[in-house]
Amino acid sequence: MLRTGLIRFTLASGLLASGLALASCDQAADELPPASLPATSPAASSPISSAASLPPPSTGAAVLTPKQKEQEQTLAARYKQHAITVLGLVPASANSPSIVRVKQMEAPGLDTEPVYRDIFYQTYHLLEGQPFQIKDESGAVIAEADTVRPKEFQLAKINGLTGFFQKESSRHYSYIAPVSSPEPNALLKGFVKGNWGPEAAAAMLGVPDSYSNHYDIFFKQGVEVEQRQRVFSLLFRKRYAEPVIGSIGTSSKQEEIEAALGKPPFQDQGQDPVFGYKLESYYIFFAGAAAPYDIAVYPGSGWKGTEGGAAPGSGSNHDLAALLRSRAQAGGLEAMGTMDEMKLRWPDYDRLDNARGSYILSYVSSGIEADINYEEQAEPYIQVYGNYEGPLTESIRLPEDAAALAALPEPPYPYLLRLHQDLVFLQEQRRLAGERYIRERAAHSQAVSPDGAKIVIPNDNTSYDSRSFYVLHPAGEEPDREIHVGNFSSSFTWLNNRYLIFVESMYGITGYDTKLNKEFDVDVDTTPADLYKLEQVKDGKITYTKDNIKRELSYSFKANGDLVLN
Repeated sequence: MLRTGLIRFTLASGLLASGLALASCDQAADELPPASLPATSPAASSPISSAASLPPPSTGAAVLTPKQKEQEQTLAARYKQHAITVLGLVPASANSPSIVRVKQMEAPGLDTEPVYRDIFYQTYHLLEGQPFQIKDESGAVIAEADTVRPKEFQLAKINGLTGFFQKESSRHYSYIAPVSSPEPNALLKGFVKGNWGPEAAAAMLGVPDSYSNHYDIFFKQGVEVEQRQRVFSLLFRKRYAEPVIGSIGTSSKQEEIEAALGKPPFQDQGQDPVFGYKLESYYIFFAGAAAPYDIAVYPGSGWKGTEGGAAPGSGSNHDLAALLRSRAQAGGLEAMGTMDEMKLRWPDYDRLDNARGSYILSYVSSGIEADINYEEQAEPYIQVYGNYEGPLTESIRLPEDAAALAALPEPPYPYLLRLHQDLVFLQEQRRLAGERYIRERAAHSQAVSPDGAKIVIPNDNTSYDSRSFYVLHPAGEEPDREIHVGNFSSSFTWLNNRYLIFVESMYGITGYDTKLNKEFDVDVDTTPADLYKLEQVKDGKITYTKDNIKRELSYSFKANGDLVLN
């Protein structure tokens, strides 16, 4: 079933802008930090028009109303964030949509898609859902958008082409076939034989030493494991001494790795250098500018799920295209019902985010990510990545029918094609960007222990899913630890090298014992209100306010180092 005319562009949570992300123009994260991934597109960008000066946009134009003038000024500020200059706003007339005149807007390409998406989203809302065009200095239409449904933003054409970015994605699609893997070590082989089941880590590694940033940390072994519905990824840190596959380990040089596996199909030489391979049963990535590397392993397309074949695209009962046809309604897909049916058929999803009006369901090793914004009553995006293998329509199946897909006049509805990206590789890029984000925040943290051995930063306190903070050990002598608390936390202050106190919103002043890995109360009130403010810790006294009333609490330490609060 083809959907003619229009394609929706919204801010998508977790896709990571400039490559990590349309990052949820939530940037995500998922989970996603506000850091950006390097662009992964092979397409280049160049200015679409020169920077030559023009007469002021008001010359010969109708006088703007105060509201329209405010819209023009706001558009100029929003576009400026992307180094685009707004020359003026021409209001809509009976026979013409609103026109935004610009200069220095980059030509559309895979690497500029996040910019186009953002400015369309901003323009759509500022113009209150009315049709509009964006024109360059010569008057050529760069892009035009229309609205078909209430509360939906839809993009009609880019440079005169419907589905421009999806066509670009199809044009740059190249199926990556898996290569043979050298013999994995006993640990990795155990995960593969155990079908990446959640019990595999406990059976082979025992009890983790700590947990941080989604990973169980087995510090003594130099191994970290992320578990979702199953084992999602396996990290061998630089200090891991044994080979991981064949004779290849964390200390192997890139030339040695390429001698065994060939030229890497995945490579990013940006802020977070990494290269990697798609092997028969898993993906393997080598993260770092040079050896020693952190080695990350993810289940590949060979993983079959708990239903013995239950992965989108595999088997008649698991035909994604058939599911979408069965769910289609006259006005489009019914969003929540479609997502619920996907969860029912394929329960081994890797990610489920249901917050802030958006709903994201990911099957990373299968190359599928479904995304809806139910507050906008929008239809779901079914995002299809380059590692997807299976039917898209009754007559098109990937990777066999890639040429037929690229020849379609419009992308098949309701897919959002991201075939130029591999979702597993994108996930590794997201992981590295997330680690960099934490490091950068730690470098500016004021909550450093007196001996400098520990740094505390709160998790990104923007959703109730991240009510935690990190205790980091930059020297690497102890494992990092993430502490989950009941509410958002702030005002982190060390009493000594062992004890930390902080304000927990909606609760009071609490503390954390880094030696015993245990939280404790200092002064709390279960009345749900932000009543506390930590003023100072000095000379054995904690000074704070409660209900704007100043209070003091004395503290001291026993001979064995235990804290005493008076």
